[in-house]
Amino acid sequence: MKWISVKKSLPIKSGRYLVFEKKGEHSHNLLAWQWPYPCCESNIAYYDAYFKAWNWSSEENEILNPTHWMPLPNEPKE
Repeated sequence: MKWISVKKSLPIKSGRYLVFEKKGEHSHNLLAWQWPYPCCESNIAYYDAYFKAWNWSSEENEILNPTHWMPLPNEPKE
């Protein structure tokens, strides 16, 4: 899977996605986790397609401004 720029497209459906968000000198990114930054949280974000807004979860109000996103991988098959 490749990162998708939010400038090019956004998800069609609401749901959880892997996001890349750069804030200041560090970034939230599962593939390049930078430690120790206590503000870094999970980088799986919830996208609300109706409001076209990113949040850390479907119940939080902290809006994110990721630059890139990608679908989560499929669950492993046994």
